Amino acid sequence: MNAGWFYSNTNNILAALIIEKASGLSLKGAFEKEFKRIGLHDTFYSAGRYPDAVLARVPAGLYKNAACLSYQPAPCERSTLAPLIGKDMRLQNLSWAGGTGAIVFQPAGPCQVGACLVWRASHSATAAGRDEEARLAEYRRCG
Repeated sequence: MNAGWFYSNTNNILAALIIEKASGLSLKGAFEKEFKRIGLHDTFYSAGRYPDAVLARVPAGLYKNAACLSYQPAPCERSTLAPLIGKDMRLQNLSWAGGTGAIVFQPAGPCQVGACLVWRASHSATAAGRDEEARLAEYRRCG
């Protein structure tokens, strides 16, 4: 195995557990509530296969990486993900990903979510002299 940095979903999994505990909702319920609240009407989270109405709007994403994974024993003749080569990944059930990657965004969605996260980190719910609607409008803008 390579030394140094290695991608891990641990932080995302922990964040999902914290969201569920803090909100008292399932991760899907918490995401849907927040998506609606901040106006992300074309952003979806699914704990299973996405509905056909959502999939019809998602571009095909063909898996093409034939390289062996860094955690496979060397020498590696065939990637463990080789059976996915050429498959349309948008049709995969991402429920295994949980809070680590099962969200489908509209093109502006990631920018809006990023703006929301930055806004939440820098503003309290009772920012002086600003009502909730004005603050929501502020972080909905995403140049």
